Amino acid sequence: QDSMPSSSSPILIENEVEVKSGAHTKGVYSISFSASLNLAVTTSHDHTAVVWRGKGEKGWTKTATVLHPSCVFSCMFHPTSSGGKLFATGCEDGGVRLCRVRGRGRDEVEGEMEVDGVDICDEVINEGCGQVRSLSFSPSGTRLAVGCYADDTLYIYAVQSGERERRGGGEEEGWPACRRIAKLHGAHRTGVNNRVAFSALTLSPPSSPLSTPMMMASVNGGSSSDVTVWTSERQEGEQEEERWNDAHTLSTTALHVKTLAFASSYPAYFLPSPPRVLERKGGRGREGRE
Repeated sequence: QDSMPSSSSPILIENEVEVKSGAHTKGVYSISFSASLNLAVTTSHDHTAVVWRGKGEKGWTKTATVLHPSCVFSCMFHPTSSGGKLFATGCEDGGVRLCRVRGRGRDEVEGEMEVDGVDICDEVINEGCGQVRSLSFSPSGTRLAVGCYADDTLYIYAVQSGERERRGGGEEEGWPACRRIAKLHGAHRTGVNNRVAFSALTLSPPSSPLSTPMMMASVNGGSSSDVTVWTSERQEGEQEEERWNDAHTLSTTALHVKTLAFASSYPAYFLPSPPRVLERKGGRGREGRE
């Protein structure tokens, strides 16, 4: 991970598909993989989240089922918390729940971890805000974006690592603290598992028109064929509230934009030099920035 992936490197390998059936009794809405790629979670209309364990990114087996009070539309692993074993789920009842996989074994990277079960945090996040259709942790893990179906509102939470707690004769990381710091009305057209995308980059130099502590992209709440790029005004974790500005709108020819991603969120991505701001010019002069 110290170099850019080559242009010829395949992201998806054809004919290497592992099909699993019977784990859910109704349709599957979402899937997320842990940073180690040896844990996965799927969520379903059957009110459950299922945890899977793989060996060497293959050989996936169902290891635990987490029952929810209603349909579970979305899920996502936190990039770092609890050694990559913590994930969040978004439910039809409007709640976001933090879950942590209990495992034992000496080397998760080699797939030797055995899953003993799943712990669920007692505190439910985002209650009373309507169906939670999407969840996104920022690459640093310090932000959680929650998309609600009723009015396309996007809620931004600051995520702070939990304090160390004594358990079973040892110490473990406690539950993260999540504090709502922004509410963006009509910011994200929330379909099932239509997550917002966070960039892993802080653009520089500061004089750049796009320079920002954080950046994310969402499907425009007013038009599902447009993408809105958002920038924050304050550094992470320093203020009670955080302001996000709609810095740019990208129009597409698609009927509906279904999926968003920043290339900078790819684990092997690195930026050898500051990004260039390109100007797109047309017959009537400058049309916008790319």
